[in-house]
Amino acid sequence: MFHYIKGEYTGSGEDFIIVENGGLGYKVHVSSLTENQLPPPGSRVHLYLHVIMREDHVSLYGFLTETELAFFKAFISVSGIGPRVGLALLSSLALPELHSIIARQDAAALTRIKGVGKKSAQRIILELKDRLPAAGAGESPEAAGLAEAREALLSLGYSMTEIADALSAATAAGAAAREDLVKKSLKYLAERR
Repeated sequence: MFHYIKGEYTGSGEDFIIVENGGLGYKVHVSSLTENQLPPPGSRVHLYLHVIMREDHVSLYGFLTETELAFFKAFISVSGIGPRVGLALLSSLALPELHSIIARQDAAALTRIKGVGKKSAQRIILELKDRLPAAGAGESPEAAGLAEAREALLSLGYSMTEIADALSAATAAGAAAREDLVKKSLKYLAERR
C-alpha cells in the first residue's frame, strides 16, 4: 500500500513519532533502533513503512532501513508474534545480533526480550532460522556503537527497558561511541536508582 513516508519529524511518544507530511501529522510506530538514529525534531525524515489495517484502525510502522523493515515483516509473519513484540525484538538488539541468535538457535537469548516466552522464541527460531535477511551490510557506525553498548549493559544485568531508556538519554546527550554511550547510560541509570 505505502512504501515510505518523507516529512518533518515533529515529536514523539513512548513507541511512536509524528511525521508531518502535506499538513497531516502521521503517528508512526518505531523501534528504539530507528528512534535512536533519528535527527532532532524539526528535521526531515525518510521512513520505510509497513501498514497494518484492522476494522477499527490503521497503524503505521516506520523503519530507517529496508533491512529493519524486512526483519519486522519476518517477525510478524511468525504465528503469535504481533507488531508490539516485533518492535520489542528490534528495540532490544542490533540486527546482526538478532540474526546471529536466531541462526544459532539460542532460544534463551530471545526469552530475555519483553513479550517473548519460551514457545514464542522456539517458533521464531523454527520459522526464521533459514529465511532472515542478511543484517551486517549497511549498518552505520552509530548502530554498531549502540549494539555494543546495549550488549555491555545487558551483561551488567540491566533489563531491556532500562537499557532502551538509558541509551535514548545517552544519544540525546550526544553520545555516539560505545564507551561514551555506556558511560552516559550508567550515569543515567545510577541517577534513577
